[in-house]
Amino acid sequence: MVVSLGTSKRGGKNIKMAKKYYLKYQTVKVEVDDPRVGKCAVCGKSVKKKELRSTALHHYRYKYRPETVLANPELALENTIEVGYCHHPIADCLRLLYERKNEDIVTCLFVHPKWFTDKFKRLAREIVYRGGKNGKNAG
Repeated sequence: MVVSLGTSKRGGKNIKMAKKYYLKYQTVKVEVDDPRVGKCAVCGKSVKKKELRSTALHHYRYKYRPETVLANPELALENTIEVGYCHHPIADCLRLLYERKNEDIVTCLFVHPKWFTDKFKRLAREIVYRGGKNGKNAG
């Protein structure tokens, strides 16, 4: 996506200049053309409609080593979703759960109080219900 920040005259031609976006990928920071459209993938709220102030790109999976991304910054855009800032911490937690072994997650969960584990049991039921109901992201 190219966002016009103005024009530059080179050789008598007007050239659109892309807005740059700095993206953290694990331990490195890279610069890419801003791919954001200004809409949260979680709730659908929009920056354009002034429902959100800003959005950020969230990596739901880190596929490459940081050195590889430094050499080819566009790779940093893979496996990302655009989210509002209020949803970013939740998405980070989900990535952390994805990266860990199920056994470790369950063991850690059950050292917490019952009211805490009960919330996760309700969450698991809701995930199964919604996945079976509309088939989206199921299986």
